[in-house]
Amino acid sequence: MEQARFPRAKTLDIAALALCAGAVGLSTVLTMTRDGRVPFPAICLFRAATHVNCPGCGLLRSFVAMGHLDCAAAWRFNRVGPLLYAFALLQIPYRAMRLAWPAFLRRTERREAFVTLLVLWGFVGLLVVNWVLTLARVLP
Repeated sequence: MEQARFPRAKTLDIAALALCAGAVGLSTVLTMTRDGRVPFPAICLFRAATHVNCPGCGLLRSFVAMGHLDCAAAWRFNRVGPLLYAFALLQIPYRAMRLAWPAFLRRTERREAFVTLLVLWGFVGLLVVNWVLTLARVLP
């Protein structure tokens, strides 16, 4: 029973590593135009339907700014972006260690699900709070 969970954990680690490495890698390759746009198709269905920024609006630009070490611009685009970028950056060595050393995987596997859910819901909460405060004009 104990070993049955490890293939699933390994699959999740591979997916998380690929997602985080891809996001961080793309953020260093993509560039912004002078007016702060990223040459990438706009895919925000919420904004298209409501003409209001969504909680995640600006995250792509924030990631690109962080990929070019421009923390001030990243903060302006989305205040949660730099935190999320740091989280994604730290996931790369963490997930690689879990994949490379099965003993590390076994040691961290029990807490992994709880901590991952806690962190992900924490980021969702931060995005929503940032969004509400921005819409209410409390934050610029």
